[in-house]
Amino acid sequence: MEPEFLEVEVNGLAGHLCHLHLNRRQRLSVQDLKTTIEEHCSIAAVEQRLFLNSTELFSTEQLLNSSGRELTLVRRSSLQVQWLQEVSKNGKAFAEAPLEVLRDKEIENKPPPVAIETAQAAELIHDSQVPFEAPLPPSRGAAINAMPCTDRWRQETIFEALQQDWRLLQYVPEDLREQIDIIEAALQQGGSVSRVVPEHRRGDARLAQAAVKLDGSALRYFDAEVMEDKDLVMKAVKQYPDALEFIPKHFLKDPDVIRCAVESDGTCLSYAHEDLRGDVDLVFAAVQQEGMALEYASEELQADRRLVLAALRADGSALQFAGDALREDEEVVYAALRSDGLALEFAHPSKRSDKELLLFAIRKDPRAFEHAAPELRADVEVVRAAVARASMGHGRASDQPEDKAGMLALVASHVPEELIDELDPASGLKKCSGGQPSDGTITREEQVTREEHGI
Repeated sequence: MEPEFLEVEVNGLAGHLCHLHLNRRQRLSVQDLKTTIEEHCSIAAVEQRLFLNSTELFSTEQLLNSSGRELTLVRRSSLQVQWLQEVSKNGKAFAEAPLEVLRDKEIENKPPPVAIETAQAAELIHDSQVPFEAPLPPSRGAAINAMPCTDRWRQETIFEALQQDWRLLQYVPEDLREQIDIIEAALQQGGSVSRVVPEHRRGDARLAQAAVKLDGSALRYFDAEVMEDKDLVMKAVKQYPDALEFIPKHFLKDPDVIRCAVESDGTCLSYAHEDLRGDVDLVFAAVQQEGMALEYASEELQADRRLVLAALRADGSALQFAGDALREDEEVVYAALRSDGLALEFAHPSKRSDKELLLFAIRKDPRAFEHAAPELRADVEVVRAAVARASMGHGRASDQPEDKAGMLALVASHVPEELIDELDPASGLKKCSGGQPSDGTITREEQVTREEHGI
């Protein structure tokens, strides 16, 4: 049966400090243990650094219920205590801490990752005389001897520095700066290939993988042999679709690679080989993401009703790339106008002469009036509808008076001069045609239009 209490022996550098009996049923943290030690030994918890063999136990960790413990307590200097308290309140203060404080792991773990002051980090990386501070396994009455800096400790210190700022790589000794692990650590923190990876390392697939994970465009800096890896290319293209511009050309015939790109940016269909521009599934994925990708579809697919309607749902202006027969199709034109009233510009001339279609377009965007057939721009009903809708601006709560004035001015510029005098003076057209903005008066037509739109 497991003992009810956990036995913990606490030793200082000069010998025994206390023997504790901790209740196993309580979930104790290292901070709880430090508080208990403070009660028995009168050493403030904030001054305590506790080590199990050579591993430091941090205050935020849970104390594991092993059968017994023999711990070493090392007291912090007053300077370290001061900085621990300061960093607990303001993590960014860590960047200004002196070297003695940077070596205190608990203080280092307090702040969020922030850049160590460059000079301090450089000193920490280069200082081969810095002792290894974790104590050796405790021995009663024996002092802890300092361990000289080892290559492993030096390398771990470099990793810690690079995790806070990859630019500190410039201070890494030359014998370590070109090691794969260290270059990879810098890349993982956002280091650019051009500044981090030496030319002779740019054929390394592992470094390429690390680089494209954060920046697909980084693939351009690696050797051609590395770019023959399809999985790597797909990762780069998914992260940076325009990587299609510099990857080996044979991948532009690969539907898997092209799909990775167009699912993020449909217009990247422009890079695809001509054969793939007729692949209905691939093109469908592209126009769903970006309707204007219809421009790069094969002529056959630009005449495909289902595909064109999918493109128009994403962007009504894609109507300009639809086949001639579809630009004359009423259902297709209505689909474009639902998405963008200005798409009337790209409808077949016969549809720009259709009064119902024009009024529908104007309700979406009064600027569609500009693209109406001449005879409809002289139609009083159409003009009044355009004026009423223009008086609402963009129909947004954030509209400014100048937005409404600008729309009215555009409508007025396309109304025949002889018709302006026939209209109700309250329409504001006369002021707009004379270069003066409307006074913002709400006309009867505008009120009707507002009610139709629920504004």
